[in-house]
Amino acid sequence: MSNIRIRVGIALIAGAFIANALGAVWYMVFQQPWMTASGVTMEQAQASSAVLVFLVPLAAWLIASCAMMMLFALVTDRSLMGRVKVAGLVWLAGTLSATILSVYFGGRGANLLWIDGGYLLIGLMTIAVAQGLILKTRA
Repeated sequence: MSNIRIRVGIALIAGAFIANALGAVWYMVFQQPWMTASGVTMEQAQASSAVLVFLVPLAAWLIASCAMMMLFALVTDRSLMGRVKVAGLVWLAGTLSATILSVYFGGRGANLLWIDGGYLLIGLMTIAVAQGLILKTRA
């Protein structure tokens, strides 16, 4: 296997794992406001499978990392800043819009906009930076 394929694989996995780990910290910090806004009780949260709470977001971040890698291959500016800009646009056009619709039509607390939306922005930026650094893009 060529060196670039190994680096691409590492970049995909690293971005997803780092975004997932940041999510664990993010939701520990914002646990109470998130639970209030989403209507989840402590009993419901504790009844969730700890394995699934880790694996489902990780699977989602792996999908996002692959999609971002494919998107970065299509853009001409593959610098680290170019990747960050693309991640911001993906967040603005896709994930923020979906979060707004989900919160509004789901009748959930408005705080979820900044809690969930903020985490999604940080996750996408993390993937962009991790991939850019591992693949050694131009600054």
